[in-house]
Amino acid sequence: MRGLIGLTLVLGLLAVGINYWWGVQRAAFLPEQLTADLALQDEGAIKARVVKPVDVPPNFADLEMYFGDLHVHTDRSFDSRLFGNQNTPEDAYRFSRGEPLTTAGGEVMRLSAPLDFVAITDHAEGFGALRGCDDPSLPLRAKFNCFMYSTPNAFTFRMARRAGQAMIAEASRADAPSCKATSIEFCMSEARADWADFIALADDYNEPGVFTTFAAYEYSPPLPERGKIHRNVFFNGSQLPSLALSMFDVSTASDLWQQLSEQCLDNCDFITIPHNMNLSWGLAYGDSNIQGESHSKEDWLRRAQHEPLAEIYQIKGNSECAFGVGNTDEECSFEQPVPACEDGQTMGCATRTSFFREALKRGFELEQTIGLNPLKIGVVAATDAHNGNPGDVEEYDYRGTAGAFHSPANRRLAADPKETIVYRSNLARSPGGITAVWAANNTRDDIFEALKSRRAYGTSGPRIGLTFSASWTEEANQSSPTAPPSEQVLMGATLLSPARPATTEGAESSPVFEVSAFADPLDAPLSIIQIVKVWFDGNESHERVTDIACSNNRQIDKASDRCLEDRPVIDLKTCEYGESPGARSLEVRWRDPNYQPDVDAAYYVRVLQNPTCRWSTYDAMRLGRETPASLPKTVRERAWSSPIWVPKRSS
Repeated sequence: MRGLIGLTLVLGLLAVGINYWWGVQRAAFLPEQLTADLALQDEGAIKARVVKPVDVPPNFADLEMYFGDLHVHTDRSFDSRLFGNQNTPEDAYRFSRGEPLTTAGGEVMRLSAPLDFVAITDHAEGFGALRGCDDPSLPLRAKFNCFMYSTPNAFTFRMARRAGQAMIAEASRADAPSCKATSIEFCMSEARADWADFIALADDYNEPGVFTTFAAYEYSPPLPERGKIHRNVFFNGSQLPSLALSMFDVSTASDLWQQLSEQCLDNCDFITIPHNMNLSWGLAYGDSNIQGESHSKEDWLRRAQHEPLAEIYQIKGNSECAFGVGNTDEECSFEQPVPACEDGQTMGCATRTSFFREALKRGFELEQTIGLNPLKIGVVAATDAHNGNPGDVEEYDYRGTAGAFHSPANRRLAADPKETIVYRSNLARSPGGITAVWAANNTRDDIFEALKSRRAYGTSGPRIGLTFSASWTEEANQSSPTAPPSEQVLMGATLLSPARPATTEGAESSPVFEVSAFADPLDAPLSIIQIVKVWFDGNESHERVTDIACSNNRQIDKASDRCLEDRPVIDLKTCEYGESPGARSLEVRWRDPNYQPDVDAAYYVRVLQNPTCRWSTYDAMRLGRETPASLPKTVRERAWSSPIWVPKRSS
């Protein structure tokens, strides 16, 4: 009897302990706690935006400018669901068109202007995991998985992340939690059914000429130290593969491209776009794959064929460059959460082959050994938001990226005491960016063609208008700034000329670049247009950043190639800013004074906006607090063009 009483007491205490522990894991998601946190903020502290007139060209070379988001997650991604997000793919499509949504923390989200195109990119690794949860015949283990993965809580998210880290070597379908709990045949069938739903939904919401959607997903293999070597996969056509490939199906990017090529055949096309190269620990543009195997020529060829773009910016930071990592460019510090690697350090830090600018250099170097440049890549930007809110990128209206983990505002400004590494902190996040393309029409075929042709650019959020073209003669550019003739090429292209014209002195002509930039009507004025040049002299690669246009007719210092300093006015108590100094538009025609006909070069544009308040400053205003001293009070939003390549004469 005593033994039975003792066992009963132990079980009772265990039940109380488990109940308390589960309550701690779920506390942040309880309605009463969310309501209390939401009551702490005052939305009236943030002043409404004022629309300013701006002269954006209606078309460029008979093309139209369209804005969209190519990377967003809904409740169909397991991590999004565990964050408390309940916004579905259907909600995300409607949000893209202008309808409001609510975060898991109770904050209202709404776009200032609808998007032109969108792709929902939920993690393929979770497809099918919850589809059959209503089936009463499911094994007990499967029912337990259904409960844990459908109930918002911090514990399951952390455990799932750790489990993923343990599968870095090579995973298979047998390692998928849903397959372990049932059978490979059953979970594969469920995964195919989920993917079929995504394809059907994209078709349902696609409206040619008005709003374009793409069937897409994210391929998300893990890296140590919570690194990223993920890719989003986008399709065009009517005969798409029946299975979304995940880390349980293919272990390397080259295997992904090969299998996609074998499955995407008649009336099917695809591209992949990597994201968070800044967190790839050098793998993004290094010599080896995730398995530690050296890239073969075939690997590089597959990449050249199927990966024309890279995501230069998103919520987890800037992948253009990192200050001090192969450069002295002060603007590379922008939203860069990862410190430079120290001697002997290979993970959790910024290394050269993790960044877009270095990829351009690597492409020239690889061309010397394999006979082609496999890294002729353009750029896009995106959110990677996990709230089902594509394109929601304004600093003043940022509502976090991870459900109730980041919402309401007091949670965004609360540093996690367990998270001591900067790049993992929610304070290091940003609202993310947005993609623009120059396409003939707002249709799948035309926007997909623009992406494949790299006729795209990214911004850190504002809808900055940007054109970038090149030719060999001033006369070619004189014809019309909005309709380049056939001898001009647009961003993403290669400027070729078998017989380059000479100048009047008989010297080799240099390429003529033309850039036009237009401020977002809802955002601050522009300050500077820069050209970033990357070139290979036959032995090593180089880079140079040159200011080529300055607002308010400021002069450019010849010694530094920088605009003379201006002092934009911004009131950090209200976040209001002035229109001067600054410009609603900037236009410039520029020749490279250091052009060398015997070197390979690439040029891309970076447009800098006047400083504005960072999201954390706005949230501090909502809460009536001071901005945390560790955070910058302002940001300098920007746009990045895809490059134009100018090969050497012998090419």
